[in-house]
Amino acid sequence: MQEYHDRLTISTPEAVDVVLDLAGPGSRISSGAIDLALQVVIAIVGTFCVGALSVAIGDDWAVVVGSIGAFLLLFFYDVAWELLNDGRTPGKAFLGLRVVRDDGRRVDAGSSVLRNLLRIVEIPLAYAPGIVLVTMTRRHQRIGDMVAGTLVVREPRRPSVALARKRAPAGGSSASDPWGAPAAPTSPDVAAGLRLDTAGLTDHDRSTARAFAARHRTLDPGERAALATAIAAGLRARLGTVPDEAGDEELVLEVARGSSLRG
Repeated sequence: MQEYHDRLTISTPEAVDVVLDLAGPGSRISSGAIDLALQVVIAIVGTFCVGALSVAIGDDWAVVVGSIGAFLLLFFYDVAWELLNDGRTPGKAFLGLRVVRDDGRRVDAGSSVLRNLLRIVEIPLAYAPGIVLVTMTRRHQRIGDMVAGTLVVREPRRPSVALARKRAPAGGSSASDPWGAPAAPTSPDVAAGLRLDTAGLTDHDRSTARAFAARHRTLDPGERAALATAIAAGLRARLGTVPDEAGDEELVLEVARGSSLRG
């Protein structure tokens, strides 16, 4: 594993190098400020609701309900968003950030809960320890990230559909693959789906294609194209006839999807 300042390169067991663009302290603090502002709005609305509810359930129970709500808002606001929105809270989504595990995989429930529960160390000090660690550490991790084995990364910016159509050649089309990134413009025949004879592929070929597809959205566009070219070169040598119009990235993703002439 090799690190370069704000980038982290991970070599996977499938021999695929995954490049993660780490989020810096500025973007992390900004996304945290957005989420904090949203939490304050939710807290204000919740306070009015609990106040109105106290007439029916009494002041003591209103305090209990309010305390539980405050705990959930402080510690599980982020957990809920990270699990339901693929590692993105509203603040992170707005700035193009997401939480992943330190091997590039999606954040899971255990990691998300652990990284956010450890806010208990930072909240009494107005998040000062987290800000210092995010600024000083090479991976820009706060305490919760270090313990839970998570990172906050930048997602590669993708061109809009309108821009992709504008760049597409005459007679071509622009489509998106199931992992959310725009596919290279292709002819109508290829865009309809490749039919590949995959009988000659090895298990290593298939696992490498699946590893690329699983991390497709987190790769830098340049690195993604280079990886696709390297992987596709090996696949073409063992596949049957491949349409000339098929791009490298499209070919790898089709193999990952399990496209086969054997139906």
